[in-house]
Amino acid sequence: MFESHIYVGSSLLDMYAKSGNIHEARGVFEGLPERDVVSRTAIISGYAQMGLDEEALELFRRLQREGMTCNYVTYASVLTALSGLAVVDHGKQVHNHVLCSELPFYVVLRNSLIDMYSKCGNLTYSRRIFDNMSERTVMSWNAMLVGYSKHGKGREVVELFKLLRDQNKVKPDTVTFLAVLSGCSHGGMEDRGLEFFDEMVSGKDGVEPEIEHYSCVVDILGRSVGVIGPLGNTKAFEEVDQKHAAAAIKLGFNSIDCVERSIAS
Repeated sequence: MFESHIYVGSSLLDMYAKSGNIHEARGVFEGLPERDVVSRTAIISGYAQMGLDEEALELFRRLQREGMTCNYVTYASVLTALSGLAVVDHGKQVHNHVLCSELPFYVVLRNSLIDMYSKCGNLTYSRRIFDNMSERTVMSWNAMLVGYSKHGKGREVVELFKLLRDQNKVKPDTVTFLAVLSGCSHGGMEDRGLEFFDEMVSGKDGVEPEIEHYSCVVDILGRSVGVIGPLGNTKAFEEVDQKHAAAAIKLGFNSIDCVERSIAS
């Protein structure tokens, strides 16, 4: 059996996990005669990447009881799972493990902490970690923006996005704009959301809008009091082709339908 050779078994496990065959990966993992930090991290990461957060956390706890040694990728994977579960107490425990481990505080680990605290609703703590970073990637900005957006902090989304542009060290990507547009939609900043979308279409940041971005604009318009006015002034909808328009309207239909029912009542 491949599992009898730890290097080959770990490589096979990693391949299965990354391809989404998590049951096969778990079978290989359980069959390994020895489990090192690489194999343990690979299986936990596999669960987390597939959104199987409870399974990832349960396995992490089991391996901890067995005396598992962790690296920064292990902790980042567990924090990803905790973000999905939104359990801040467990997240704080993992954070304490990280601090006690004396591991280098790599950017990817800080990003995972920002994401975890943000999704758990502790935006003050996630912003503190963000502000103390000497180096930020686009994922750092996105994690903070998504956190604000998820909790309806429209003003904070706009201010942070302005800071990103002003610093001009990191270029926004499609996820950045999705977080910004969603944050404006759910945070009472509809006018700014439409402005950002027009700038996106104009090519200001070099990011072309995708169907999900058009859907956000449909959602913004559905939440706006004066729908006709913004729609007429939005360049994006003057240029969008029928295919994208139909898809966007389909994606955003539920939001508009909810607004219409609210108005009717």
